Amino acid sequence: MRLDLALEVNKPDAITSQSSVGAKAYSNKWAESNKLCMMIMRLSMDKTIKNSIPQYDNAKDYLAAVSKKFVVFDKAEKSNYMRLLTTTTYDGTTGIREHVMRMTNLAMRLSLSALKTSYNVVKGEWGLDEMTAIVVQQEEMMRKSKNESAHMVTHNHSEGERKFYKGNRNNQNGNKGGNFNNSKPQFKHKNEDMKGKCFWCRKKGHVKKDCNRFKNWLEKKEIQKQEEAK
Repeated sequence: MRLDLALEVNKPDAITSQSSVGAKAYSNKWAESNKLCMMIMRLSMDKTIKNSIPQYDNAKDYLAAVSKKFVVFDKAEKSNYMRLLTTTTYDGTTGIREHVMRMTNLAMRLSLSALKTSYNVVKGEWGLDEMTAIVVQQEEMMRKSKNESAHMVTHNHSEGERKFYKGNRNNQNGNKGGNFNNSKPQFKHKNEDMKGKCFWCRKKGHVKKDCNRFKNWLEKKEIQKQEEAK
C-alpha cells in the first residue's frame, strides 16, 4: 500500500452496489492511506499550529490548509534574495566556482526585477493567512536590522584614555580653576575585600605572608639571631 496515496490522488467516488471489486479495493486503500496521513500529520504537528487549522477529513485538503499558514509572498522572497546578493562575500571556505554559481543562482532567482518596499501599493485587503505571512516577513526584517545595528556601537574614549579632573565637576568643560590630571586616580578595587584579612596587622586587602610589617619583623628577628650567634 502506498502511504501517500491520499495526498496525491483525490478521494474516489462513493462505493455503491454496482461498483466493481477493483473499485472497492482501491477505495479501501485510499481510505486507509488517508487515515494514516491524517494521524501522522496531527501527531507530528505543533499544538499551536494544529489548533489554528480547521478540521478536515481529507488529508490532501488538510495539508493544503497547513501550507496556507506558511505561504511566502514573491516580494518577500525577492527581498531576501536581494539582501543575500548584496551582502554575501567570498569567505574562502568553499571554492570560488561554488561562490560564483551561488551568486549567479541568486541573480537568476531575482531576475533583476525592481522591488517595491511598501505593501500598501500591492493590495488593499488581505486575508488572515496573507496577513500572517506579511507580519512574519516584517519581523524577520526588523530582527536582521536590529542585529546589524548592534555592531555599530562606538565609544568616545577607550578604557586607558579616560580623562579625570580634580575639583568641581562643573569645571570639566572649562578652564575655571579645575586642575587637569592625566594620572589615574587611586580607586579602591572591589576585589580587595576578597583577598582576605591579615592576621598580623589586622587590615583587609592582603594576607599575612604579603604584609610589609610582618616582613620587617622577620628581618629584625633574623638580625637579632645573627647577633646572638656571634
